[in-house]
Amino acid sequence: MITEKELKSKYGMTNKEIAEIKKSADTYANGDWPEGKITRVGRPSLAVEEVRPVTVRLPVSQIIALDGKAKSQGETRSAAVRKAVGEWLMQA
Repeated sequence: MITEKELKSKYGMTNKEIAEIKKSADTYANGDWPEGKITRVGRPSLAVEEVRPVTVRLPVSQIIALDGKAKSQGETRSAAVRKAVGEWLMQA
């Protein structure tokens, strides 16, 4: 069985995503799974629209700092970068 720690570190899942999986598993185990409910295999979608990878080059010192701050906040590098870009785009 995969632990919560592994879900976070290996798969970059958030506490909210893990809680949703647990809730669904409990619902299924209790026999309350809705008839015809479809589940999707793989990571949950990040957005309602198409997503694409973006590659950027950063100095090693910034990557180390980024990884450290992301880890201290319980986030992955990608999640931290998405959050920073989103905040920057919202600025006037």
